[in-house]
Amino acid sequence: MKNIKQIGRLFLGLFLFAVAISFTIQANLGLGPWDVFHSGLAEAFNITFGQASIIVGFVILGINFALGERIGWGSVCNMFFYRGFHRSYYEI
Repeated sequence: MKNIKQIGRLFLGLFLFAVAISFTIQANLGLGPWDVFHSGLAEAFNITFGQASIIVGFVILGINFALGERIGWGSVCNMFFYRGFHRSYYEI
């Protein structure tokens, strides 16, 4: 039961974070530093914003793994689900 609550909080947090970033973009307030980086990669390599974000996530997780850092489920879920939540909300 405790794990289900933790997973629920994780996904709720990712969803709310995605909605907040979508509001910021729709209000024309600009992008955060990582989002600017992802946007630049997307333009430079002719890929989508989400693909750039996931590729960067894999690179960062690979570096963390090489350095002996523990990789948690939150990091992996952030990489995949945050962009999905962001895209789903942004297209509404």
